[in-house]
Amino acid sequence: MNEGPTPYLELDNFLTDEEHGRLLEFVRSRSEFTAAHVDRPDGTVDISDVSFRRASVAKPGDGIFEIFEDRLRAILPHARIETGVARFRLGALERQITAHHDGDFFGTHSDLGANWQDSSGR
Repeated sequence: MNEGPTPYLELDNFLTDEEHGRLLEFVRSRSEFTAAHVDRPDGTVDISDVSFRRASVAKPGDGIFEIFEDRLRAILPHARIETGVARFRLGALERQITAHHDGDFFGTHSDLGANWQDSSGR
């Protein structure tokens, strides 16, 4: 597991004021937030496990996601350099909005699925 600081990239003004308003409107009007699910290292998939993760998620439609996708793809080369992450093939982008309320959390985990042992904690 990575024991040093986790590299990150902060993007100022990623959204315009109008886009930010659209995103907030989407989130505030959403009654579709559900308990977040996880895939466990033992192969159990898509379960709600509040001992490991407590949060709410909603899956936005294309109208919201189009705000992000092109910009995320465009900044990826810069983000890799700034964070020291080696080049990788970009597949599908996960479309999810996560809400954390007081006391919510996400335990140390990997986004590599079955290869979870081979990655640093996130």
